[in-house]
Amino acid sequence: MNYNDNLKEYYGKIEKRCISTIENYLDNSLVLEFYEYYKNLDRESIIINMLSEFKENYNRFWINPKFNQSELSLVFLEWGGISNGYGVEAYGCTNDKIGILTTGFYSQYEDFDYDTKFETIPTFTLFPLEKLYLEHEKFGDNDSEYSAVFDLLVNTSYLLARETLLKFNDETQFENFKIKSPFKIAIQEHDTGNSMPLLILEF
Repeated sequence: MNYNDNLKEYYGKIEKRCISTIENYLDNSLVLEFYEYYKNLDRESIIINMLSEFKENYNRFWINPKFNQSELSLVFLEWGGISNGYGVEAYGCTNDKIGILTTGFYSQYEDFDYDTKFETIPTFTLFPLEKLYLEHEKFGDNDSEYSAVFDLLVNTSYLLARETLLKFNDETQFENFKIKSPFKIAIQEHDTGNSMPLLILEF
């Protein structure tokens, strides 16, 4: 089974749902501005920048024996939340008991064995969130409008993060990184407790 094809389909469905939701608020000029921003994102350039950043951090931190001492089965990626920034850090698990997910969420409150050496590891930046990070206060009390924009840009960021990791794997096969099969990477906003799957590797 090609799990990553299933993930591509999953994120595509979420994107369509997010677009359908945001289209209900396009009479709001701020929502329309962000929707145009979303449509004009240079996805190829964003992936290039994310990949370059990840390669640097991978070589400097991910495969550094100081941090990567144990074989990992799962890496949680976490970003700070729209008020705290959109840089991503990684946390490793040496053992997870939840198997493979291609839809839904991993709950970080499950029974995981976290690797205390591999935590807060720099990864990459979710560049599509930059505008929302800088301008989120403009939404004021318009929670529904803000949520529509937030969901669309977060899902887009995850889509591009997934493409970045796939490209990285195609180029490197995560060489010199201590992992065991099946290896999974998931992502979440800080303190939400639920992580969406990004990449699944079997070897």
